[in-house]
Amino acid sequence: MPMEVGMWKLGQRLQPVAFTGMDSESRLEGVLAADITVVDPGWLLIGRQVPTAFGKFVDLLATPPTYRLWAC
Repeated sequence: MPMEVGMWKLGQRLQPVAFTGMDSESRLEGVLAADITVVDPGWLLIGRQVPTAFGKFVDLLATPPTYRLWAC
């Protein structure tokens, strides 16, 4: 079953908020790297352009708070 996600502006009546694309993936990556909490307030950015064992790169590596390990 397909899902639709949208944002609406509240006022005299509901109005859908139009989405526009970003001009480049690198700009989006920069915005998210500057503040990953725009995706989720609990996330922690581990790294950017992290190399993998397969010779590729992960654009942004982040972890939610439930997966963090804390030293005691």
